[in-house]
Amino acid sequence: MRKAIGPRVAMATLPGDFHEGGLLMAATVIALRGYRVLYLGTDTPVEQIAATVRDGDAEIVTLSISSTFPRARAEASVEAL
Repeated sequence: MRKAIGPRVAMATLPGDFHEGGLLMAATVIALRGYRVLYLGTDTPVEQIAATVRDGDAEIVTLSISSTFPRARAEASVEAL
């Protein structure tokens, strides 16, 4: 296996979203492509996601949003982010 040398990618679901399957699959694919995954997990506060980028720990943010998650809540969280 080659060493991950790509950009650091913060991966999370939004607050209140506990569906982890898509996030895990995406993290696996991204890691296999050489990116450095910072797995924040499910139900992650927007402030924590933003701090991860602001503090320089991540260069890219990837969000997994479940199709069952309320669209208005997702839009509000993404806008806040």
